[in-house]
Amino acid sequence: MKTKFFLTVIFTVFAVTTFAQNWNSSVSIFSVNSDTKVSNYIDYNGIHIAYYRNGGIKYALINSSGSVIRSNVTVESENSNCDFANISAVNGNVYIVYKKESKIRIAKSTNLGANWNTNFSERDLINTGCNWINAEVNADDIHVVWSEIRTGGGAYDVHYNRVNTNDSVWNNYKCVTDADQNGGQYPTVAFSENKVHVGYQGINSSANWPKTRDRIVSSNTWEDPQLVPIKLLGFTNISNREKVFVENNYLHVIYRSQHSSYQGDSKILGHSYRSLSSSSWSEDATYYNLSYSNDRTAWVQTTNKSIHVMYIDNNSNFTHRKLTGGTTWSSTLNLPSLFSSSQALGSNGNDLYYVQLNDYNYLVYQQYDANPLVPQNLAVTAVAGKPKLTWTPITEPDVRINNNGVRIERRLDVVGNDNGQAGQKSQLQVELILSIPITV
Repeated sequence: MKTKFFLTVIFTVFAVTTFAQNWNSSVSIFSVNSDTKVSNYIDYNGIHIAYYRNGGIKYALINSSGSVIRSNVTVESENSNCDFANISAVNGNVYIVYKKESKIRIAKSTNLGANWNTNFSERDLINTGCNWINAEVNADDIHVVWSEIRTGGGAYDVHYNRVNTNDSVWNNYKCVTDADQNGGQYPTVAFSENKVHVGYQGINSSANWPKTRDRIVSSNTWEDPQLVPIKLLGFTNISNREKVFVENNYLHVIYRSQHSSYQGDSKILGHSYRSLSSSSWSEDATYYNLSYSNDRTAWVQTTNKSIHVMYIDNNSNFTHRKLTGGTTWSSTLNLPSLFSSSQALGSNGNDLYYVQLNDYNYLVYQQYDANPLVPQNLAVTAVAGKPKLTWTPITEPDVRINNNGVRIERRLDVVGNDNGQAGQKSQLQVELILSIPITV
């Protein structure tokens, strides 16, 4: 005899806490020296911070409320000739990529920064004079781009290398500017399906403009460099910093540029973009005037593909905007209480996490608290005649601490009973989001 089993379950799953999309109050976390620089990375364990000065690097970990879990952990002692520290995390392990003397080194911690293996992986610089490193995580790989003085002198070159965190091996090295006569510098990196996109400041005899070059992953081949157009607002137009992003099927370059004309000098925040499959660029008609004396900017992308940019405008106002849908800029959003030259802006989910050095030599932390992500890959299966609910672990640190979490509502009678009365409803609350079955 065959027995048929039918399971019909309706669940409503949503975050326990109602979130207002705004900057939370700032938290002073600990004191540092006045010349300290910072880098941050956010995962489900909290906000990882690498802070460095005088050739040394230290590590700290805070939770999303700003409470210090650990700090003042020495990764490299001062006077070790270290610089350009980039922190990231993969599968719960923490990594710091940095320059040490004539090498690019990667330190690894398997216990949330309590101890560090500074010999995890390293490679030699091609020449000398490294002036920039950017490292970004994609799956289990850390993609590293940097610029240093070209062999033979006379220019800077941009270089790319990929490190697999499972075996610490460096793969797919490329001198990205080998086709650029005058080289380039200050590279950044972004990813799309089957491509790695490197953006950098192209250098020529008259002006510096952004450029990009793409690696096709499946064939490990590189396309030709592409010149990115910028706003022409004077007889001299120079891009002095840029960041590359991928949004849906488009590659975006947000840039900071300087212009000279008969009306005077100016600096702007601009934006150009193209289809991932095209070499034809479009200039965004919208641009924003920057403070000429203080043009520092911070930019990052969130899970919903919005690109957030913070800057000081030409009236000395701190400004936060986001770019959505490719070309739509928001009005001015609320800003952190301070905007420092030593700063790190990171994201997880749709939240922003900002760490900066204030005027009193304290590292200060603030969170832009956006709506949490919907749990992904929600599935219900039958186990011993009961439904089992599972989902992909949530990585947002503020959803995983305290009493935050997911509320699950279960309707016991969806269509009403035989008397036509409304069905009953019960609730249970899950306070910690893990990849575990929930039986109800």
